[in-house]
Amino acid sequence: MENQFVGAVPALFTGEPSHKAVEILEDSVIESIPYAEMEQMCCQNIEICNLGRKIAIIGFLEGQQRMEDMRFLSAAERYEELLRKYPGITNRVPLKHIASLLGITPVSLSRIRGGNQ
Repeated sequence: MENQFVGAVPALFTGEPSHKAVEILEDSVIESIPYAEMEQMCCQNIEICNLGRKIAIIGFLEGQQRMEDMRFLSAAERYEELLRKYPGITNRVPLKHIASLLGITPVSLSRIRGGNQ
């Protein structure tokens, strides 16, 4: 969604290639910065350093929440949470991608959506 940081946090810190891929589904403006350049900027400016730390914390917390949601919430609850967090997402993203994000099949998502309409 708009104005969000997208990246593979473990790859950022380890330097190892990520196993994740990001597919951009709409026209977008993407900003990137090499890690070494970010490190240099952090050494020169405490505000940038603090921003990088906050981005890393947010990434960690979002990853932790996603793992907990997959473990403790039903597929229907994960779908409802997605709709709450991103209103209108079903009008912008193909349902096969939403199903993948939720860790379910498109058929299961159709059943869940059928019960919510």
